[in-house]
Amino acid sequence: MESLVIAARGGVDVRVMIPCMPDHPFVYRATEYYAKYLVNNGVRVYKYDKGFLHAKTMVSGNNLASVGSANQDYRSYQLNWEANAFCYNEGLTAQLKKVFEDDIQDCTELTPEYFARQSNWRKFKQYFSRLLSPVL
Repeated sequence: MESLVIAARGGVDVRVMIPCMPDHPFVYRATEYYAKYLVNNGVRVYKYDKGFLHAKTMVSGNNLASVGSANQDYRSYQLNWEANAFCYNEGLTAQLKKVFEDDIQDCTELTPEYFARQSNWRKFKQYFSRLLSPVL
């Protein structure tokens, strides 16, 4: 999280896409909590409006991409044995970047105003779910 914020504050175009549909309510509310933190610290966060988005894809620069199943959490690395492939290929990186940019057309960008309009009950669920995030 902090690396994303540091990069965004340093002028890097950092964009994250999350699903509009949860696979688990606690996970989703925790995701919203962290999305708000990122937005408030200069990261652009998009909610994919066409359903559940399960891709774990990263593009950096013109020749680095990562694709796989791993979330960036303890469970993925230590318990579920998930992994990502890192690719150093300009063609693949360009393809994945285009897929991301095309998918942005089906997203809502989350803004401070978006979070300000949320009910106190929803904010409570986000704060509570965040407390559970180490075990989600």
